[in-house]
Amino acid sequence: MLELRRQAFHLVSFSLFAVLLLYLPLHISAAVLAILLAGLVFVSAAIVSGLEEKILPPSLRIAKYIKKVADRDKDKQFPFYGAILGMVGIGLSVVFLGSRAYIPILVLGWGDSASTVVGVYFGRHKLLAGRSLEGAIGFFLASLVPLFLATSLSPWVAVFTALVGTVTEILSPIDDNVTIPLAVSVVLRFLA
Repeated sequence: MLELRRQAFHLVSFSLFAVLLLYLPLHISAAVLAILLAGLVFVSAAIVSGLEEKILPPSLRIAKYIKKVADRDKDKQFPFYGAILGMVGIGLSVVFLGSRAYIPILVLGWGDSASTVVGVYFGRHKLLAGRSLEGAIGFFLASLVPLFLATSLSPWVAVFTALVGTVTEILSPIDDNVTIPLAVSVVLRFLA
């Protein structure tokens, strides 16, 4: 149940970043991204050092609850590890695509969330690094939804983009919050 809640948070937060990039000027979106990244690093450092009660105002102590929902068990040593890397992935997308960076962010949010939920609950055929065929299919199909509904990509570019995101998710040796938006951004830079 915790994984389902974590993935819902993942989907909503990345979708909100995509909306931010769609409707705000790029320089404002980039500034918001930089402020959030700096804030996450600061709060993470406060939690790791045990100083959160002393240096964080009460309004930021909600970070403990968000950390509980958003972080995986393996990330306990480095709070908000996935969120920080997600911000890096978003930043790389902005560098490559500018205001069109919402596209790889939607692929990451929708595809990665679906692959985890489908893989955890229905995955039977194992692929690499604990990934499953069912999770990969979930990633591919879920990432097609925003690609067809929220972009002006041609159908073949949308399908190829979803495929690149899926393969990257399966093969990524590092956190896919960075590699998926990076790979999708590179593909879109040349194809669309």
